[in-house]
Amino acid sequence: MNRLAGLVLCGLCAAMGQDISPVPGVFDPKALKFGLPRPVQLPAVVDFVLPNGMRLLLIENRELPLVHGVALIRAGGLFDPPGEAGLAALTGMAMRSAGARGRSGEQLDQALEDLAASVESQAGDDYAQVSFSSPAGSAGKALEIFRDVITAPDFQQERIDLDKAALRDAIARRNGDLQELASRELSALVYGRESPHGQHVDAGSVARITRARVIAFHRRYYTPANVILAITGDFQPEELKAEIANLFSGWSHAGEALPAFPPVRQVPQPGIFLAAAKGHSRTTFSIGRLGGLRSDRDCAALELAAGILAGTGGARLSRRFRTHSSDSAVSAAWNPRHSYPGLFEISGATASGSTTQTLRAAQEELRKLQTTGVSAGELEYARQRVLHSFVFQFDTPPNTLRQVALYEYYGYPRDFISQYQKAVAAVTRADIARVAKQFLKPEDLTIVIAGSPETFGEPLNALGLPVSPAGFFVHAEASSAANATPPNAAPAAQLTTAPAAPLNTASAAQFTTVPAAPPNTAPAAQFTTAPAALPRSAAAAPLTAAPGALALELLHRVQEAVGGAEKLAAVKDYFQTCEFKMSTGAGGMTAKQTNRWAGPSYYRQESEMPIGKIAAYSDGTTGWLVTPQGKTGLPPALLKQIQGDLFRSFFQFLSSDRMPGRTVTSVAPGVIEISDGQSNSARLTIDEATGLPLKQTYTQLQPSGPPSTVEEVYGAWMAVSGIKVPSRITISQNGRKFADVTVTEHRINTGLSPKDLSKWP
Repeated sequence: MNRLAGLVLCGLCAAMGQDISPVPGVFDPKALKFGLPRPVQLPAVVDFVLPNGMRLLLIENRELPLVHGVALIRAGGLFDPPGEAGLAALTGMAMRSAGARGRSGEQLDQALEDLAASVESQAGDDYAQVSFSSPAGSAGKALEIFRDVITAPDFQQERIDLDKAALRDAIARRNGDLQELASRELSALVYGRESPHGQHVDAGSVARITRARVIAFHRRYYTPANVILAITGDFQPEELKAEIANLFSGWSHAGEALPAFPPVRQVPQPGIFLAAAKGHSRTTFSIGRLGGLRSDRDCAALELAAGILAGTGGARLSRRFRTHSSDSAVSAAWNPRHSYPGLFEISGATASGSTTQTLRAAQEELRKLQTTGVSAGELEYARQRVLHSFVFQFDTPPNTLRQVALYEYYGYPRDFISQYQKAVAAVTRADIARVAKQFLKPEDLTIVIAGSPETFGEPLNALGLPVSPAGFFVHAEASSAANATPPNAAPAAQLTTAPAAPLNTASAAQFTTVPAAPPNTAPAAQFTTAPAALPRSAAAAPLTAAPGALALELLHRVQEAVGGAEKLAAVKDYFQTCEFKMSTGAGGMTAKQTNRWAGPSYYRQESEMPIGKIAAYSDGTTGWLVTPQGKTGLPPALLKQIQGDLFRSFFQFLSSDRMPGRTVTSVAPGVIEISDGQSNSARLTIDEATGLPLKQTYTQLQPSGPPSTVEEVYGAWMAVSGIKVPSRITISQNGRKFADVTVTEHRINTGLSPKDLSKWP
């Protein structure tokens, strides 16, 4: 019996009143005692400076015949010139996608696939990185491609144009996420809208970036003395040092002296900033202030204070809302940065009528941290949660390598993690009260709200803070938002569902050895959820029904059969476990999967397969993939699958009459077809007797070869929070059975946050 099945069986036994107490003479798991986790033991690092000025860090690890590397470059969005926000990000994308040393991006893809290797590049706000992963036997050739991407990118215009289009699409989708907009506005207010830390990439700034500017940015910042290259794996350090020195010997561009990163000039903006969203049934909010550095003396205490306030489990705000049956989801985090002060942020959403009440609750709990303090149990729970989280930063050689490289990059001591563990272990209840009084004063906080003020139940000024307009506009008619969009402008494009299907990890052969599988090989996708939507009215998204209103009538019948349109629209997150078994003809493989989604488009899937554990995350536009071979950005083929599954996800699909731009038509008796005008479409066959969906049929692109016709047949319906969902799915591809999927657990509206889902495993 596998571990998951065992846990489910225990739960069933308990429910039936069975005695599952320990058998005499058999080990009692309750006798286990857990102390503090052991300090993280960092591996030995060999440090070199190459003749061209590049630093090289080597960590020998002979456990597996693999080699991983990451180059950190002192570049990033903080160096974007005024009016060209996105230049660093576009440069990081195009270095890999737009070819290098005479080979196109597609040719690089093929060469890496032949080596079972990967090379990825990207840029954040205060550093850029290029990484590689390869079997030890082909590491030499992979390193040559890695070098070319760093030192000799071609920046082909055609691919730069495609990357710019991808950025614009990401911006459009981002503008449909109210939580993202609220957090972005908070950042702009706290750091200053015109500061490098507060500015954000928009379509206008991307349009102004030319190929010449990308080339100039690369030449300015990508120089040998500006690079720290760290490598771990199966090699002999002295031999690899000589190989790297030889590989990069022709790269000696000195460049100009680099400026320091721009300092943060705090612009306190206490008060409430409201983006009115008339007709919205829920309010989204982001509350915060300037945070601090990871190296600050009080960082550990502040991280624990945030966890006590609104972390996981029994955190104060979560417990308070649960006790009062409040329809609120909230999280809090002290988000320190290594090179500049981060943000303290409380974010979440609540029913519109509870808006002022929810915000007042946050203020009251902050004051209680200062006055009544915290209990020993609360402190210890938060402490254990933080201490045990460190293991995930150092659980694999690539993760350990990245942390070592980051400490070197930021000038932190190599044993910083050990120092921070000790600091967390030493935090006292008095420390929590002290830092709360000093840093977490309710009257000093900036509050950003997107909601319908006429339904708040109590005016916002009852909170004792001035109320001003926010710097973004929410288009009520389409429930989408756009930064500084005038009321008469068209609503921004919106992608608002979670990736629907389990991830076809076989589509990236260079990352994993999973047998090739047809798309949508896991059912979890079919239970993704729709974000809050408008009540059905004349203001809803345009809908076409043909012939007549038959299509709309059929869709409404399905909505009522599964529990009602309003319940579908109220789902904000879900957690699901399932067992997946491929048919004998498809390989006979079995897998266990955990799928989590948080609105509007954050999705994470973790799979236990015969080859090991695989985890993937996406926000709908980007993401990452972790396999037994290492960690990488989400491959394009896999990202494309996720984006298609966003369209087909169960709750989202059934709410298509509320989704902007979707068209619903009746194509046969009991069959409707839904499309979005962007090449996505699927058919839903409806049970005439019950109104429940019988199956979903669609065409799925494959990593190679012609598209496939996929059919998913639903059965064994179960109720989850008043909504019927299928617990058994049979998947067929091109008329042949591919897999059976059984859902073992399904929960919705559990309070999952995007930040929880995006954490590296």
